[in-house]
Amino acid sequence: MDGLLIGVANLLTIETILAVAIGCGIGIFVGAMPGLGSAVGIALMVPLTYSLSPTFSVVMLAALYMGSEYGGSVSAILLNTPGTPSATATMVDGYPMSQKGQARLALGVSLSSSAVGGLIGGLALVLLAQPLVGVALRFGPPAYFAVGVFGLSMVAALAGSSLVKGLVVACLGLMLVTVGSDPISGYTRFTFGSYELIDGIPVVAVMIGLFAVSEAFFLVEKGAAKFVGDTSLRHLFLSREQWRNLLPTMLRGGVIGTLIGILPGVGSSVGGWFSYTLTQRLSSNPEDFGKGEVKGVAAPESANNATVGGSLIPLLTLGIPGSPTTAMLMGTFFLHGLQPGPALFQNAPDIVYTLMLSLFAAVAFMYVLGSFALPLCARVIALPNHVLAILIVAMAAVGVFALRSLMFDVWVMLGFGVIGYFLRKFGFPLPPMILAVVLGPMIEANFRRSLLLSQGDYNIFFEDGIAFGFLALTAVFVLAIPALKLVRKVAFQQRNHHTKNSTRDGI
Repeated sequence: MDGLLIGVANLLTIETILAVAIGCGIGIFVGAMPGLGSAVGIALMVPLTYSLSPTFSVVMLAALYMGSEYGGSVSAILLNTPGTPSATATMVDGYPMSQKGQARLALGVSLSSSAVGGLIGGLALVLLAQPLVGVALRFGPPAYFAVGVFGLSMVAALAGSSLVKGLVVACLGLMLVTVGSDPISGYTRFTFGSYELIDGIPVVAVMIGLFAVSEAFFLVEKGAAKFVGDTSLRHLFLSREQWRNLLPTMLRGGVIGTLIGILPGVGSSVGGWFSYTLTQRLSSNPEDFGKGEVKGVAAPESANNATVGGSLIPLLTLGIPGSPTTAMLMGTFFLHGLQPGPALFQNAPDIVYTLMLSLFAAVAFMYVLGSFALPLCARVIALPNHVLAILIVAMAAVGVFALRSLMFDVWVMLGFGVIGYFLRKFGFPLPPMILAVVLGPMIEANFRRSLLLSQGDYNIFFEDGIAFGFLALTAVFVLAIPALKLVRKVAFQQRNHHTKNSTRDGI
């Protein structure tokens, strides 16, 4: 309790409020720039914090993390260009909403959902850090493998009208992640002598190429037409009815994002996809997803921002970074002579609790700054198609090049832009490929680690309680839920048929 009181006192100082405001503003900008994201943003800012106080530094970078998770949705919704990898799930329904003239609504839902998710993640960080870390420590290689398989089972939900085409692109995504260094032995594979491929095919370049560059090709193909969107200053905030309709989805996404964020190495991309596909599975109208369903924006956005608080839990309590971004944040602690872990709560309680409580302030600033920026963002869609195409490719190229300073990544992005264009032309859905690219490395590495631990005995996946639970959930999602939906559909048709017959007899 004393630590929380110290945190509240520090949070109310001008220095801390300024740190939150600066970090949040930079985060929204960095998140909206394709290819940059929170990890790159923090990496660029860390050297600048050397002359600043430890509290100011970590609070500013944590706020940057929170703001960037929302910022990624801005370009995803308006330009079909994911500003961050976690925004790819938001793009599936956010961009169709923009195409239908609902850009303002999509941006408003994204902002509100991000705020709800950020609050849930921050609350979990303050109240549930120790118990949740105890659960996360029980996750071994078999459990991580099962989590990955469970996530991959969502391919069917993302495949659209053709399951076969969805499975084809998912297999293509799994093939892509085999390029690079073997996760166990370290030997290179399928690199063809290229040192640029030793770390694998750059995932961000692949994502941006598939979605952003392919969209630029489509814009050029459409000619001189303009986007038709809502560029008015109305509807900045959600109505009471919209809140009532979307709040359960936001809360569920916040819980999922927090739990996923706690698991080291999983990341917000997985949390966003989990939340999206689960929401689609539970929906009474799953066929509306991918066509501009508002819950398809609320679900991943609440999960993405909830992972911020979740990923800080293992960092602060165990000294284990829960995501690439928190790994960068960990470097800031080291830069100021601080060691994340249990001792940090004793050695620097003021910094720890100020950081925890600053997430709530970051959510408030994110909401205010995002609200003021929405009118400007919505006007982007009024630009002519050829201008938008140039803007998309230029932003994407700058963002991809900034990651590793390699032109090779830009060529990869352009190459996958061509691939994405033709895949979309022939009706192949892109989200299953992205899901496979995100989950593939985790599945492969933990599958092989598990077999090494068990000396080739596959029973390890059934003897581990957590792994068995997720595998059972996978079976339920793949087999039971589609069967139940089929039964409900047949029953609904029979009921309609009976009603029509009764009406005819009455007449």
